[in-house]
Amino acid sequence: MGCIKYQKEGPLAKVGLNRPEKYNGINMAMFNELIATVEEIAADKSIRAVLLYGEGKGFCAGLDFTEVIKQPQNIPYLMNFSDDKVANKAQQVGYAWTELPVPVIAVLHGPVFGGGFQIAMGADIRVASLCAVLSIMEIKWGLIPDMSITTTLPYVTSLDVIKELMWTGRKVPAEEAKELGLVTHIDENAMERGLFLAEQICQQSPDAISQSKRMINEAIQLRHAERLRLEAELQTKVLGKSNQLEAMQSNFQKRAANYKDRQ
Repeated sequence: MGCIKYQKEGPLAKVGLNRPEKYNGINMAMFNELIATVEEIAADKSIRAVLLYGEGKGFCAGLDFTEVIKQPQNIPYLMNFSDDKVANKAQQVGYAWTELPVPVIAVLHGPVFGGGFQIAMGADIRVASLCAVLSIMEIKWGLIPDMSITTTLPYVTSLDVIKELMWTGRKVPAEEAKELGLVTHIDENAMERGLFLAEQICQQSPDAISQSKRMINEAIQLRHAERLRLEAELQTKVLGKSNQLEAMQSNFQKRAANYKDRQ
């Protein structure tokens, strides 16, 4: 059994971090398997949503230092920018979720530490159980968080909160994490809530969902005039196309929509 458990249930992709005996600590195999899984999802146009979770007693306790530093070539391999990717391999496990054209829902429980925290921040929506505990823990090891946190966390919470959490490494319980904006929902049945959200999303037009995700993620980096042009540009990719027409017709006819795979 690999470090990633991947299941496809209709239009929903389920991705499980699968080293439960190590609280899903990230080793080299998990880096490579997670990147490969995201690439597989990106290439499959029938997928409309992703549910990301951790097996066992926690989502992810961060980098498995004993595994990663075992071979001296591992660090240069992870830090190297190659393959025409925006992010290096260490960053891709967090950043690649933001590049997917479909929504990603992370279900969090137990430890969500260090690299695990940064993977979770790459998701579009985070549903946490009451037992979830979040921490930017790199300071404990004299390091800075460098697995794509600068591209995600500043859009989730304020800079003073980010600095405090980075500089102290303190553990944040689920309820405080919700107050700080680090998680979207808290639910005793977090997996059930995550599945419900994913199923709702899967019932919508996949074209409208993918283009609206792109719109929001790109617009926050642009000036207002550029944002407005982006809205119009992406709407033309949706308006009048088969899935948009199906959305209208199914509403008028009061029936469930039958969408094609995203364009």
